[in-house]
Amino acid sequence: MGMLQKNHGKNMKLARLLALPALAALAVIGMSQNSRAALVASDNASNYTTSDWGTASKGTGFGSWAFKANANGGSAGTYLDTSSKGIATSGDSWGVYANNGNGTSNINITRAFLPGVGSLATVGTLRDGQSFNIALESDGISNANAAFGFNLQGTGGTATPFTLKYQAGGTDAMTLTDASGSYSISGVNFADLNAGINVSFTLAGPVAGGNQDYSLSIDKTSGTSLATHSGMVSGALNQFEIFDTNTSGNGYFNSVAVTGTPVSAAPIPASFGLVLAGGLGLAGMALSRRRSRAQA
Repeated sequence: MGMLQKNHGKNMKLARLLALPALAALAVIGMSQNSRAALVASDNASNYTTSDWGTASKGTGFGSWAFKANANGGSAGTYLDTSSKGIATSGDSWGVYANNGNGTSNINITRAFLPGVGSLATVGTLRDGQSFNIALESDGISNANAAFGFNLQGTGGTATPFTLKYQAGGTDAMTLTDASGSYSISGVNFADLNAGINVSFTLAGPVAGGNQDYSLSIDKTSGTSLATHSGMVSGALNQFEIFDTNTSGNGYFNSVAVTGTPVSAAPIPASFGLVLAGGLGLAGMALSRRRSRAQA
């Protein structure tokens, strides 16, 4: 009985020794998963007043607004619309305009995604399983070269992997541009945009060639589906950009948000692999010594 208890005690100590690397693995994986926790961000026009829209940055999970307006002989700028548009929250929407002039008046508004919880990165990245959501509306886009919509871009706008816009001079439909080219989303016309639409862009996962699959859904403000689309984007998505170019009316956007949890597993760092291998090696040596002593 004493021998059985002695062996049992040795086995328990050995089990604890062998368990240490596994526990370390779980701890590091847990930290890695926390660093890639869901990038949850939201903001809407009801968070602002007529005096601070254009100067303040509110909401959560986004960087600061950045505005760039070029009147080019006409007018271009932003304002807080309080006329209860179809996409309004508490009666408010973010308004943009770029009218008249020499036909090149424009305004661009960008905002970066912030890092996820625990991340050491300075810029957040939309990840597989996450969605970017935005509401859009327009009074008129009939001037030559007119366009209104949004881009999903790399850091600082160095690349634009995705664009959704309504452009004058083409078919009465939204136009989408991604890694595969440009497409008309025939299920969404100007009458829909004029009433207000909700757009949701969701990354689905990596594919060959370094691209990522995505799905797009466009709904009426009532929730009725207008169109869906699937495609590919190339490159990281670190910020969004609203743009209005030479439109005949004003544009509106609202309710920007990032939702969802990344679905891809967090990789174990190479340095941790060395630690794990070393821990298993020490455990093996301890087991070998115990066996040698028992045989002796």
